[in-house]
Amino acid sequence: MKNYFLIFYWNPKDKRMFVPKRWGYGWTVNFANPFSLLLFAGSIALVVLLAVLL
Repeated sequence: MKNYFLIFYWNPKDKRMFVPKRWGYGWTVNFANPFSLLLFAGSIALVVLLAVLL
């Protein structure tokens, strides 16, 4: 599995944001997709914002 780095999937040639997991059921994020990085950063920002406001 050359497109995996530890637990992260990274394949710039694969344009999908979500790809099937390597093991088991479910989906994982393709971190080479720029939109997935925005989604990840937005999720972190939302958690931090909620922590500050609450």
